[in-house]
Amino acid sequence: MKVIEMAARLNLKKPYKIILKSSESNTADAKYWGMYNSKGKLESHLIHVYLGNDSARSLETLIAHELCHAKQDERGNKDTHGKSFRRYAARFPEYPMLYMPDIDI
Repeated sequence: MKVIEMAARLNLKKPYKIILKSSESNTADAKYWGMYNSKGKLESHLIHVYLGNDSARSLETLIAHELCHAKQDERGNKDTHGKSFRRYAARFPEYPMLYMPDIDI
């Protein structure tokens, strides 16, 4: 699935930027940051995807996972991998590894 389709499925309102980086540890991972202005208003989303050979998740799964955090940020959900995250993750049944309770704490 294309990233633009993932963002549309979540109905993201703010722009996003995804940066692919080499992983120093050879483990694939990803991180999300909400980009806020000086008045505390969310302006955009920044996702770094660290590419490595060792991962339980595919590249698409890592990106979809972080886009779910972007949706949480837009909605003001503070439960990182709680109910709201799992609700957004359910929009991606093709990525069953998107939420992994033993890893996503």
